[in-house]
Amino acid sequence: MTARPYWWAVAHEADIPASRPVAVKVGDLALVLFRDGTGAVAALEDRCAHRRAPLSLGVVTAEGLVQCPYHGWRYEGASGKCRAIPNFSAQEKVPGNFGVRPFATRIVDGFVFVWTGDRGNVGNEPSATMDAPTARHARALPCPHAMYAALMLDRPGVLLSIGGIRLLDDFRWGDPRREESAIVSEFGAVWSGKRLDRLPSSPPLTLRVTVAAGTAATHVTLRDEADTMIAAAFLAATPQGAMVTQVRLAGWATDGPRGKPATIGIRPSLDVEAVARTRVAALPDWQALSAV
Repeated sequence: MTARPYWWAVAHEADIPASRPVAVKVGDLALVLFRDGTGAVAALEDRCAHRRAPLSLGVVTAEGLVQCPYHGWRYEGASGKCRAIPNFSAQEKVPGNFGVRPFATRIVDGFVFVWTGDRGNVGNEPSATMDAPTARHARALPCPHAMYAALMLDRPGVLLSIGGIRLLDDFRWGDPRREESAIVSEFGAVWSGKRLDRLPSSPPLTLRVTVAAGTAATHVTLRDEADTMIAAAFLAATPQGAMVTQVRLAGWATDGPRGKPATIGIRPSLDVEAVARTRVAALPDWQALSAV
């Protein structure tokens, strides 16, 4: 799939070392991330202008240039211009049109965001709104990007696990609804350890899931009966191809009644039967909203 012009969260900043480049993908768009001479994270198209070798297989020089592994062409992050070619003499200048496409980047709440559109027409600044997260992890899910959105809006328990919490995917506080440029679903939840012969008429906990248009960036909150925040998470979902979605999470949680934090996490595998039960009624709304 083609990467539409959005701010995509493609990595945790902590996962970008100064010593080597990192390969990431947004749909069919291959990118290389690396730290330039100032330590800032830069993003370029992941192919050398010379022989199209992946720059992510190269190295980062002491000057903060990414060096191609094939013939050693070196590129700067800010402009994508080639600044050095090993077989040029000291008197030869690198032509100004030698370079690769650069992408605008932002670091927000520990995430590396990349704008996949025109750098001269950058959209609204990205936001993860996750202060002081206590947990971070990433996982590749075997499902299309659109299916990830449908699961989050219709059956989040297939994707999420929460310490000490049992999600009640079949208990909904109304149907999914639009709020500005996102769709919101709310579900009941209970503290785990309680035997349930039937769904409670009014679960003590509420899980709110907000999925943004286009990127399916997801904000999840868990609140108790007093509307006190128990846990929260931001999940960045990036398509890696037709059938894989890379999800990166940053979360925060308080301790539950048994002293265990209600940490929100991503399940290590998908329950195929649960996926099959997922309603896709929310999916057309999400697709229509994303097309705006």
